[in-house]
Amino acid sequence: LGTPAMISYTVQPEWKVLVLEDAPERIVWFKERVPDAVYVAPAEDAIRALSSQTFRVIFLDHDLHWMHAADNAIVKGTGKEVAMHLKRTGFRGIVVIHSKNEDGARVMLKILPRAKVARFGEFDIRVSSGKCPKCGSRNPKKPSQKCWHNPDAFHGVK
Repeated sequence: LGTPAMISYTVQPEWKVLVLEDAPERIVWFKERVPDAVYVAPAEDAIRALSSQTFRVIFLDHDLHWMHAADNAIVKGTGKEVAMHLKRTGFRGIVVIHSKNEDGARVMLKILPRAKVARFGEFDIRVSSGKCPKCGSRNPKKPSQKCWHNPDAFHGVK
């Protein structure tokens, strides 16, 4: 059937990013792309960070212990627990579920229906240069400022 198309996510430099991940090799991969993100594992640390900071983007893994892959009924300590916290607190930012555990990811998506699902290895992330790709000007600090070449489009807002 072929290889799935690579998804690319662009993060604005001023956006605060949280990554819930326990695998060292994946953490290295994320740090190469979003070095200023907040990296957490286990789930309790993610909930603590979410309770004390405001994030715009969250990347969620499901399996944070080998038992989580073996038993999908486990909630405590998994990405599902963090997803339930996000739902309970009304998180309005961007959530990307990057777990390779399809059953776990499916449950997390039911909890957070606005989330995106992109299995680890099937997406890339880049931090925007902060410049408009069309005119090269810097993104304005205020969302009310618009690009001269496209008055209907805000810089940095998609």
